[in-house]
Amino acid sequence: MSSNQEESVQQNQINLDDTLGDSSSSTVRDAGAVYAICTFALIFAFVGFPLWWKTTEVFRVPLPYQKMDSLPMQKVTHLIGVTVVLVDNSVEKSSLWEQLTLFNLKSSDQLEFKYHFNLREPFPEERRAIVESSNLIDLDRRLHELGLMKKIGSLWMYILPTNMFDLKQPTVGSHRAAYLHSPSSAVSLSVELMRVVSNMVEEKTLRKLFLPTSMSLKQPDKDTMRSTSAYTGLDVIFTLLSSQPEVYDIRWDIERAVEEYLKPFLEFISLIVNVDVKSQILFMTPLNLQPKFLNETEHIVSVDQLSLAFNPVESKLGSHSSLNPTLNFVTYVPPKEVFPLQIYTEKGERLTTNSFLSARWGGFYVYNIPPPTEGSALPSTVYLDVKQVMKVFLSQLKALIGIHHCGDTDCSGLFFIQNYTCTDWELDFLMRRQAQEQLAKALGSLHSLAHLLETISNIVITNVVGDKIYLAIDSLEKGIELLKTGNLEEAFGFIKRAFVSSEEAFYHPSLLALLYFPDDQKYAVYIPLFLPVSIPVILSLPHLWRFLQVKTKKKH
Repeated sequence: MSSNQEESVQQNQINLDDTLGDSSSSTVRDAGAVYAICTFALIFAFVGFPLWWKTTEVFRVPLPYQKMDSLPMQKVTHLIGVTVVLVDNSVEKSSLWEQLTLFNLKSSDQLEFKYHFNLREPFPEERRAIVESSNLIDLDRRLHELGLMKKIGSLWMYILPTNMFDLKQPTVGSHRAAYLHSPSSAVSLSVELMRVVSNMVEEKTLRKLFLPTSMSLKQPDKDTMRSTSAYTGLDVIFTLLSSQPEVYDIRWDIERAVEEYLKPFLEFISLIVNVDVKSQILFMTPLNLQPKFLNETEHIVSVDQLSLAFNPVESKLGSHSSLNPTLNFVTYVPPKEVFPLQIYTEKGERLTTNSFLSARWGGFYVYNIPPPTEGSALPSTVYLDVKQVMKVFLSQLKALIGIHHCGDTDCSGLFFIQNYTCTDWELDFLMRRQAQEQLAKALGSLHSLAHLLETISNIVITNVVGDKIYLAIDSLEKGIELLKTGNLEEAFGFIKRAFVSSEEAFYHPSLLALLYFPDDQKYAVYIPLFLPVSIPVILSLPHLWRFLQVKTKKKH
């Protein structure tokens, strides 16, 4: 081989080595870039994204949504124990028992009342009380002192002989007992007995006020709109409006009036509701009234006129921070020019109490004071009869919290032994009514809360809210079960706890933290963050794919 040929072969060998070296170096650089891309993508996919997901996750305690939706469909049953004491030996016990059992037929209504009857003869101490009593009021007091009628929610029916106490009609006592004469037949006696029981329980009123837990809307009736709905506390404010302080120096001992006349009633109902009492005096607050002068004896004004005239003054009654409903009771002393001022209804009927009641707001009472005589020193000192004032307001307070005689039942032919404060069976009715209203409100709150939390996934559900919801559900189940067994007092305690917990959960501030943060706003925040990071990764994928293809071909 010539020298020229040898030099050409050597030169080709050198060029081949350079080419292989460049190719190897390029391959190494590509592999490094690919490894960098893979490392970046893996860190982004398995570290960055999960970390972002976890740190931006909405915390939501798991809730029993199915149970929250099914609870409102449960049947509510009130079991009421009725003890029938047969003082009259002529009553056929077996026949009466057969007739009474007919009143407990199974009902398909969502609200059901069942009566557990117990027929017995009087105990020796009861017979002694009956013999020693001079009248029915005395008998009612003696039987109460025996301590046999302490169970809240139960009733006692005493069937007396026809010649005893000159009882002309069934009489309802001031505690938990009623007194009847035995008619000629067991059928008549059972019907009369159930009429008295239904009146004391006020079954029709409770049915009318019952809000179906299926959430169907009902047209509110007069009693529903008048009485304050479910509550655990009340604020009561007594206000004296003095329109002419330059004429009348009015003194009212409201502290003594509350202590003597109102406090016994408030202590009686303290088991159900806590009442906070305040008082105030407002001067120079005449109402813009244009009363008519009737027969030159009195100035008359209608309830509607007085209500409209009072609206501008309502803002002066003051306000205070409280979560409880507020009831205002206003005593108005009109100017001497319109003495006496008398309230009439729209039908032209004179209101003997000279007062009216405003639904869920309070009561208004016009207190007329005779003008001072000519030449007398002004202002004339006047002491209000606080007993009369408190008597009017106490009756209005009872109506506003839901205590009333014969709301929707037929009271004809019944006599009631009056009690100044409140009877035991009225207290039982108020507790049963509040238990029912608070039960319906708690079920409604849980139902609405479940729908809200399932619909809007952005809402934070903290452990505090979750604990309150679980406590409300557990208390509701126990309360409903205790109502079925006739333990009204215990049932009310659990239902009250459920009502408070459900309201606290529903209005908890944490539920509103992300309520108005929709998904489109999320995208507007996160896309500028992730798009710059994601574009290099996405653009490098074709390079990564070509590198893998080349590497696969070399292996083959």
